[in-house]
Amino acid sequence: MKLLTYILTLLICFNIKAYKVVPMTLELADKGPSSKSLYYIENDTSKPVAIEITVKSRKMEKSGKEVNSDIDNEVLIFPNQLIVKPNEKRSIRIQYRGKAVSAEKSYRVIFNQLPIEMKEDKNKGTQIKLNLKYVTSLYIGKEDFKENLVLGRATIKNGKLNVPVINKGNKHKILNDAQLKLDTGSKKILTLKGKSVLKGLEGENILANTTRVFQIPLPSKLKNVNRPIVGKIIVP
Repeated sequence: MKLLTYILTLLICFNIKAYKVVPMTLELADKGPSSKSLYYIENDTSKPVAIEITVKSRKMEKSGKEVNSDIDNEVLIFPNQLIVKPNEKRSIRIQYRGKAVSAEKSYRVIFNQLPIEMKEDKNKGTQIKLNLKYVTSLYIGKEDFKENLVLGRATIKNGKLNVPVINKGNKHKILNDAQLKLDTGSKKILTLKGKSVLKGLEGENILANTTRVFQIPLPSKLKNVNRPIVGKIIVP
């Protein structure tokens, strides 16, 4: 996602039009009418764009590193290759055709464009070659699925607070507006919140049945603590 943000920023700086994909996040049921939906590709450029669409499974390691693997035919994309004409908008059908799930399944739906050439300065002949790729999120689940976040024992290492967060639920959760309530000893509770205080944790995604370990800035009140720190995490 950081690469996509960089490319889109570059396009804006150079005032260059590019194709768009919506939605960036899609949630489908594992059966019935709600197991299918549409993506839309809109080509705002003056040239046709060729796009290939693939689907990968998605898992996360404790460090946050994402692991993607090829899948069989449980997710149908049609068409999975197309050419979008200038100023044209096309719809892409997607349907989950796999087995019923007891916990949310996560995928990446990847829209990959063939390399494109863009000229910014005609006098200097400057050329930028970009392979604009959209990596979207797909979740397969049920309406009654819920997250269940549990805070593991936090430890201090290399001047950082290492915070394990376990999602024991069957649905993913974005850690927006998160709060940590930590026991500093003698029943004193330290509340940590805000983007700067929880930098490295705030806004991160934790998938169903997944453990992640986040490194956040070490609060001054915990610098002399030499034991594992217990507490809880609260996310609206």
